[in-house]
Amino acid sequence: MKNIYIPSLNVLFIFFFKSGSSLYTAFIENWLKWLKIDYDYSELTIVESKNPKVYLMVRNPLERVVTSFYWTKTFDIKSKEDKFPVDDFCSFINGLEDEINITGDNHLLPQTWNMVKGLKRRERQSYELTYEDFSNFDYRTFYPNLNISIVQLESFQKNFAALLGMSTQMMFYPYFQKFDSNIVDSVYYNKTFGQFSELNTNMDAYQKLYVVFLYNFIESAFKLNTHHNNLTGSMIEILRKQPDTTDILIKANKLVDKECKYFGYNNKQHLNKHKFGII
Repeated sequence: MKNIYIPSLNVLFIFFFKSGSSLYTAFIENWLKWLKIDYDYSELTIVESKNPKVYLMVRNPLERVVTSFYWTKTFDIKSKEDKFPVDDFCSFINGLEDEINITGDNHLLPQTWNMVKGLKRRERQSYELTYEDFSNFDYRTFYPNLNISIVQLESFQKNFAALLGMSTQMMFYPYFQKFDSNIVDSVYYNKTFGQFSELNTNMDAYQKLYVVFLYNFIESAFKLNTHHNNLTGSMIEILRKQPDTTDILIKANKLVDKECKYFGYNNKQHLNKHKFGII
């Protein structure tokens, strides 16, 4: 986990490994530096008593399981002939519950693992979270006193792509005359950068437009980085189309089912519940 806390606004951003943490940490930090707003890296346990507004920057847990496999179990996959090692993935999922119990690698642990563990340790300080306890955790008790806003990165990126698409249609006369206001007043801005209301206070249209440019620049730079292999989506499609591997994908989904529901993801549709019988 990475954290950015803004004392003057009492806002805490929480980013999770393998969930766009590098990209979105870089973006938020640069946005704050441009606004000349001081921030630090305080953890939730340090600032919780101040009842901050908390933004959880999350990713679909099922897709993250596949990405975690690539990150922790493959090496230089792009240079290999077989970029979709299905058998290795099946073995990974069959042993994942046991591995979660012994690993300390936050690239592999579920996104809310350490936050759930923190709650459990209030009851018993020496408590060590197990996968069984995590899978049975009641998210209705997940920091109920905090104002938590869940930001799905897939939704953010989808709306940002729509924002860019709209902007390309406004490059020509007479639309470019109101380019700035039309962009930042759009529903797509509100569903991306506008949802961080505390950072948008007192910003005019040109300043908001700069935020759009800033994110686009940072995201473009990250896409050029070999750190990311972008194979997760294709791997899921391969798994769901092969009858002998659909059960593995269903098992992977069940391993993070409660976290999926808390974040607002519906993988029943993602996995085609009618074909594969997911309930």
